[in-house]
Amino acid sequence: VYAAKGTADGWGKPENLNSPINTSHDDYCFVVKADGETGYVSSNRTGKDRIFDWVRNDPVLFVEGFVKDKKTQLPLKGAKVELINNKDKSIIATTTDDNGKYSFDGIACRSNYDIRVSKGNSYVASKDVLRTVKELKRHGFSVDLSMDPVEINKDIPLRRIYYAFNKWFIRKDAAKTLDSLAKKLRDNPLMDIELGSHTDARGSARYNLWLSERRAGSVVYYLRKKGIDKRRMIPKGYGETQISNRCVDGVKCSEKEHQVNRRTTFKVLNIRDKNQQPNSSALILIGKKLEQQKLAQLNKTGTTTTKVATP
Repeated sequence: VYAAKGTADGWGKPENLNSPINTSHDDYCFVVKADGETGYVSSNRTGKDRIFDWVRNDPVLFVEGFVKDKKTQLPLKGAKVELINNKDKSIIATTTDDNGKYSFDGIACRSNYDIRVSKGNSYVASKDVLRTVKELKRHGFSVDLSMDPVEINKDIPLRRIYYAFNKWFIRKDAAKTLDSLAKKLRDNPLMDIELGSHTDARGSARYNLWLSERRAGSVVYYLRKKGIDKRRMIPKGYGETQISNRCVDGVKCSEKEHQVNRRTTFKVLNIRDKNQQPNSSALILIGKKLEQQKLAQLNKTGTTTTKVATP
């Protein structure tokens, strides 16, 4: 008896089902029942013609991989890895060994899983997806994971989050990046952030501060629609105080160069304790304290901003 997988384009290569369906004896009249998982086969393998039941057994599947620090590429020992079955929501967990390796055996066939990795408050938790399929024999899946170390108060640019001149609405080309940020926040429910928005140097400092505040607010609004608690996010407008290239007042630049400065960044302000609820007022105070520390450090090193907005 042979089996072949069929698609809309035709049939694949037939494969011998081998033992216990096929033997060196006279095997005949192979029947598949309507459920596709059970049936009958006639054979004289016992010395007499008999009818045998057969049941299709799912293969034994496993998944394994390594967890690394995304920045250093070094293995992470003791990271918690969870395998979440999206069908019944069951969870099995393990921790990585000295080499950053993890493995799960005996996972279900024809299922979708989330693989979530976390390591206390020192790393940003991340998640990947595993889909198991029908296999005729044991099959292994390799899923390597990397984790970003948590760096408090460090600006992280959001790629492809740009704005039209004098506008603050979210462009369609920004949706993918913001959806990715929303996923990161869902994967890290204890992480609170600031969303900072910046303008180019054209226009008055006062107007640009007003415009950047609206741009930051539009990002927060977008993330709220994606299910992120507004108490976990602070919108912050910086106006033109942090120009990232040469395009300060009085310098002639192309539109492409100006657009680089019309950007949005985010930074982690706080990682809450497990039982601590988000608190926007407390988060604002944390943000102010971190900003004061950053300004003190800039003054110490002699670094200054390009322009201060006039209230």
